[in-house]
Amino acid sequence: MNAELDILKRGWGYPDTAGAAALVERLRSAWERGHTAIVLQAPERALLKGCAAVGTGDQATPLVLKKDLLQSWRFHEAERQVAVRLKQMAGTEDRAPGTPLQKLLEELSPAWVGAEQAAAVALGQRKQLALITGGPGTGKTRTAAFLLALRLLEQPRLRYALAAPTNKAARRLGDSIAKVASGLTGALAPAKAGLEAASKHARTLHGLLAWNRETDRCGRNADRPLALDLLIVDEASMMDILQWRVLLDALPAKASLVVLGDPRQLESVEAGRVLGVMVESGQKGALKGCHAELNENFRFAGRPGIRALAEAARLGDLKALLAASPAPQSKAADQVEGLRNAKPSDALDRVWEPTVRLAAAKDPGEALQALQSLRVLCAVNRGPYGVEGMNAAIEDRLAVWALAKGIKDWCRPVIIKVNDPHTDLSNGDLGVLMPRAQGGQAWFDRGGAPKAYALSRLPERDLAWAMSVHKSQGSEYKAVLVVLPPAEELNENTRALLTPELLYTAVTRAEERVVLCAEEPALALACEAREPRVTGLGEWMDV
Repeated sequence: MNAELDILKRGWGYPDTAGAAALVERLRSAWERGHTAIVLQAPERALLKGCAAVGTGDQATPLVLKKDLLQSWRFHEAERQVAVRLKQMAGTEDRAPGTPLQKLLEELSPAWVGAEQAAAVALGQRKQLALITGGPGTGKTRTAAFLLALRLLEQPRLRYALAAPTNKAARRLGDSIAKVASGLTGALAPAKAGLEAASKHARTLHGLLAWNRETDRCGRNADRPLALDLLIVDEASMMDILQWRVLLDALPAKASLVVLGDPRQLESVEAGRVLGVMVESGQKGALKGCHAELNENFRFAGRPGIRALAEAARLGDLKALLAASPAPQSKAADQVEGLRNAKPSDALDRVWEPTVRLAAAKDPGEALQALQSLRVLCAVNRGPYGVEGMNAAIEDRLAVWALAKGIKDWCRPVIIKVNDPHTDLSNGDLGVLMPRAQGGQAWFDRGGAPKAYALSRLPERDLAWAMSVHKSQGSEYKAVLVVLPPAEELNENTRALLTPELLYTAVTRAEERVVLCAEEPALALACEAREPRVTGLGEWMDV
């Protein structure tokens, strides 16, 4: 930021004072924490009065000060453009389904979906913009599948796309569409082939927009828009403000947009708070009438322990959180176990069987199946309770196990760190490295079948017995071990990571079992409510 500050001073006459310089540094620090703006007090605003580098947003200046919010021109314009486009779509006249389609809509509940989902499908049929939110297991992607099926019946040559921020999330969206397609009967049966085809073409947003890694630009934009009538985007909580600007810029004026997401999960890694503001606007602002919330949880219907833990995490209720994560000896600990004052090695005792099952897998199919049985999720990357420490602890323990069994090498999970168009592997993809005795290749699940990759072609990757909660978004595992570091080991930056959103995201990755390794003070930190990210989008969206 020193170089940028120097340019502001020399080229724009930015005040050469310690106070003004501190504002620029504060703004840079805020971006790193996900904010797009900072709030200035009256004395701070006075420092910038009359400065050519600071405008009101009417013309391009490096910085924009509106009321008490200071932000860069880039973020100011991105939020303005996103808001303008979303409001235009929300204000478009409702589509009126034809009589046959209306009859099918009425039949949807309860024959194929629940009442909430049927209402969301109907919303997506009427509105150009449909925002469908809900927690994991509430049927968001299933709802989108039925919505797409009805649109295909109405318009057989419908131009559509399915997309998500990551390859992993895109594949899960495709899998959900395929699952619905396999069960279509009766009046919806003619849409089966279309849904099956759609399930095979779910893409990342980068792929959809033809992002060029070298130039960091997208081939699809307002001058070369997407050829679409309908776009369905899943896991929208992971999208930052700049991704939203590029996507909406490339979306044709008359195309419909269906947005799926859970605003209670972790927000985007980069700056912005788009989905949360959209939900607020859908309740009381410009997007009112475009939002459907799904509340009935089907995944946890038979898992009341996980459901109670997830609800306690969502609410930041420490007392309920402790009650929902009993000690392993408790009869209530069949779905959720809570380890207090436990070392990482103690936590590994609770999940060692699925760990060994993956390490000892004899073939790629068995290994990839075991890969989905367990994930160790960490709040931080470094230290004994972080991703690096947990990966090292598991490898050390496996070395002892292998020596006792006379095993020279074992299967290892890996996670891809970059998007690689040459292999079609993306940041966040999970796979397994097979031992040399079994070919020594890397294997990844592709369309439900294992696919081999030579190690020489494999892009940059990390060991993945453990991974960060952020990296786990958009995934499901049979069991998860959630590890939080002791409160006394946290610094200012890592303390900020422990939030209700992080804990909620972690525990809702599990389908059947959660082991929560955390001391009570760390859980108390994770239950503390945080102020929402500071952005200017809310004002643009009339909330």
